[in-house]
Amino acid sequence: MQDQLSGLPVQQLLDRIHADLNADQAGEVADYIPELAAVDPDLFGIALVTLDGKVYQSGDSRHLFTIQSVSKPLTFGLALSEQGAATVERHVGVEPTGDAFNSISLEPHSGRPMNPMVNAGAIATTGLIKGATVTERFQRILECFSAYAGRPLTMNEAVYRSEKDTGHRNRAIAHLLRNFDMLTEDPEPDLDLYFRQCSVEVTCRDLAVIAATLANYGANPITGVEVIKLNDVEKLLSVMSSCGMYDYSGRWIYDVGLPAKSGVGGGIMAVLPGQFGLAVFSPRLDRWGNSVRGIQVCEALSRNFHLHMFRGLRSGSNVIRAKYDASMISSRRNRLPRIEKLLETHGNQTTVYELQGDLLIGTTEYVTREVIRAIDQSSTIVLDLRRVMEIDLAASQLLTDLYQVVTGKGCQLVFTQLSRFFRFKRTMEQQLTPDQTKTFNAFPDLDHALEWCEDRLINHLQPSDDQSLRANLRDQELLSGFTDEEFTALEQQLTTVRFFCGETVITEGRSSECLYFLTEGEVSVILRLAPRNKRRLARLAPGMSFGEMAMLDHETRSADIVAETDITCQSLVYEALDSLPTGLAETIKIKLLQNLGKQLSRKMRRANQEIRALS
Repeated sequence: MQDQLSGLPVQQLLDRIHADLNADQAGEVADYIPELAAVDPDLFGIALVTLDGKVYQSGDSRHLFTIQSVSKPLTFGLALSEQGAATVERHVGVEPTGDAFNSISLEPHSGRPMNPMVNAGAIATTGLIKGATVTERFQRILECFSAYAGRPLTMNEAVYRSEKDTGHRNRAIAHLLRNFDMLTEDPEPDLDLYFRQCSVEVTCRDLAVIAATLANYGANPITGVEVIKLNDVEKLLSVMSSCGMYDYSGRWIYDVGLPAKSGVGGGIMAVLPGQFGLAVFSPRLDRWGNSVRGIQVCEALSRNFHLHMFRGLRSGSNVIRAKYDASMISSRRNRLPRIEKLLETHGNQTTVYELQGDLLIGTTEYVTREVIRAIDQSSTIVLDLRRVMEIDLAASQLLTDLYQVVTGKGCQLVFTQLSRFFRFKRTMEQQLTPDQTKTFNAFPDLDHALEWCEDRLINHLQPSDDQSLRANLRDQELLSGFTDEEFTALEQQLTTVRFFCGETVITEGRSSECLYFLTEGEVSVILRLAPRNKRRLARLAPGMSFGEMAMLDHETRSADIVAETDITCQSLVYEALDSLPTGLAETIKIKLLQNLGKQLSRKMRRANQEIRALS
């Protein structure tokens, strides 16, 4: 996989930054823990993971090191999920300290640690993890960390022993916490659990996956597992933003602008919510305990590519990719000419909005204004979500409210590709009334949505119109203008064939021998794009023909034809016309080709109109 990414710009960027900073030897490895002092100071790795699971990495990104303080936000998140925010906040605050990470600094009146990113707060947070024994509680932490990383993680026993043997300052902090009842039992088991969590081994790649999980609102982008709830992600990233880089946190958020957490093992993970997770491993630390090269990597990326989270995403009209009505663009269902004329005349009653990008509160607010403005001119409004990447909770609520407003005014609001957005779908399911649920419509794609809108419009305008699934052979467009003699001669060469619903009538790539006049039922023209990806090009009704393209080029079939219902066709083998008298055969062929040309001309004009509507 990495070889496949090697030529991509992001990979080249990481490699270039790695090469630029590789010679920098500023800083010193942590020496107060003997095992950390023995780490190779020249190790240097970078990894970036996108929300669709692509992993870019450079340098020593797969080298194992201990997670140390980068574990603190993860355990904080686990405590939030197990105990709830109210309980956690009784034991640890969320305010920056301005002091070193290992300072013995508690709130003067309560004895509560200032935040969960300093040692005192992290020890108090660890004390909240449920379990009967240290072993059981550590297993919960390890399973949580492993879910974040997407693989089983283990503890470095040597580092754990080293930390436990030399962690006298942390031991003093733990006993002080017990004095203020921030730890409610003997502090030694909680302290031991803290040493264990800091000694979990990870790679730079693991940290990037963990960061991407937080960027992906709690769902691991590689495994798909939801590790932490969205509400807890917000709290976790907030504390990382203000406190994650020790007493360098203010400068960090000012210069880099990404929620981040560092550890004295040399790791830094940074999160750009909704976009990616970033991690750097380089053991040489500055005076605050942060990786020197790690900070430089993050600063370079943020500065050169404007990643500061307070730049935000722009709201406004760019969320609407295109707006048009159904008189300009139709479904792939072919209609008889009189029905096409009806839809061209009245199709402006259906308005389509093709949306793109992320639907957040700002962009969705703009969409709601535009839709409300269109209600008076529309009986149906379609929101096409095919190019939408994300719908957050605020947007989900606004769109649900919009649906209720639109339907309350007697207009239909339908969606495409709703199944991709589980939060929005869940919001709709929870808030719609039973009556609203009955009339709610969502479609797999815009084509099927437009077909539904067209059928609805036809039934409204001409409820008594005969749209049966039968047609006489004389109704065939391809036989328009035939004399009785020509029609009778052609009819004698036809063979009646029938297919059941779901059967493939024509298979792409097969030889072309005949054309079919559809007299009963409907078929779809299907193009195979990939083994499991198909697209409907057209749906044909009685009175239409298929397989006629081979009359022009005699090539193999270019698409599949699948029966949507039980169908009856009249089949004409091309060579059968040669058995007719020469003059009559030539006249029939010429008229077939003329009618085919008219059909193609009409389709081309329609395609030009659609291109004009989308431009």
